[in-house]
Amino acid sequence: MKFNYFLKRFWVLVFLLSAFGSLVAQTTIVTGKVFDATTNEPMPFVNILLLGTKVGAVTDFDGSYTITTTVSADSLRAQYIGYDITVVPIKKGVKQIINVPMSRNSVTMNEVIIYPGENPAVTLLKKVWAHKPDNNKEKLNAYQYESYNKLEFDLNNISEEFQKRKVMKPVQFIFDGIDSTNPTEKPHLPMFFSETVSDFYYRSDPKTKKEVIKGSKVSGIEDASISQFTGEMYQDVNIYENNIILFGKHFVSPISNNGLLFYKYYLIDSVSIDGHWCYQIQFKPKRKQELLFIGNMWIADTAFAVKRLEMTIIEDANINYVNAFYVIQDYDNTSGAWMLTKERVVADFALTKRQMGLYGRKTTSLEISWSINRKMTSSTRERRT
Repeated sequence: MKFNYFLKRFWVLVFLLSAFGSLVAQTTIVTGKVFDATTNEPMPFVNILLLGTKVGAVTDFDGSYTITTTVSADSLRAQYIGYDITVVPIKKGVKQIINVPMSRNSVTMNEVIIYPGENPAVTLLKKVWAHKPDNNKEKLNAYQYESYNKLEFDLNNISEEFQKRKVMKPVQFIFDGIDSTNPTEKPHLPMFFSETVSDFYYRSDPKTKKEVIKGSKVSGIEDASISQFTGEMYQDVNIYENNIILFGKHFVSPISNNGLLFYKYYLIDSVSIDGHWCYQIQFKPKRKQELLFIGNMWIADTAFAVKRLEMTIIEDANINYVNAFYVIQDYDNTSGAWMLTKERVVADFALTKRQMGLYGRKTTSLEISWSINRKMTSSTRERRT
């Protein structure tokens, strides 16, 4: 009887190990880069999705992505505003590199009359300036929204000195597996992850801001080298201000009223985004070593509001401990003002002089509850507080 009992347990164990081995064998790992097919420039924040599943990723500011999954799929889709959707086949259950070239949409633009010496991008920009008071959320006397924030930190260029730190002893085995299938990408190690859901309240008179945390989850290693950069990921990027303060420095906004003194503007394309016909304007600094941005913005027709923004600080900005900073924002019309609804921020921080660094990634989704575009009475203030 004992023999039969142990025999049964043996075969159950063999079955479980076989099932586990089968799952491991079916793990699909896809890494690669997404780039412009014409210019070969890397494309950040491209949405990557395995067709027929909910598994996906978003490219970083180097255009790189990684997907690891046991879900079965035979192709992936890359999607980005202004570009054709690209679908490429993948192999199931293996590790592979899939680099994705993307081609721009062939969009027929509406007729534009250009007079000698007139830049159509500047003509459009002047209308944006004229409508800034109408579109800026700061015109509202009060608003409220629910915010979801996901914050991630990954170490890159990891030094041996850091690996030997006491706090890393429980996870020493992880360092043996650090690798990058892409030779141009910095090997990195996920270190910290947090999620937060909160309610945010704003009132202009008297000016009051309040945030109520409703829930949070934290995992990973809370090391001093990481925690000192947590606050740096919560930069307030209001494109409608003439100057944007990042890391304690004043950057000139691409739609600053004095923008023509600092930027070159180009009308690139037109495309429909969430039902709004938008014009894409590319902006570049006129001079090096100034606190400026480079990127693209999509301006909604008739409202002349910023619908979408993608920009990065220029390499010559020379900010201590910041190697790169990239932000992408989406706006929607709420009570006449264009409110931020989605934001993704990516930063590459320098931790040591030996180039060990830290990738910070923050994703924010906002659900606007209500807004008031009128002067509030004292009784209204009491109800809303």
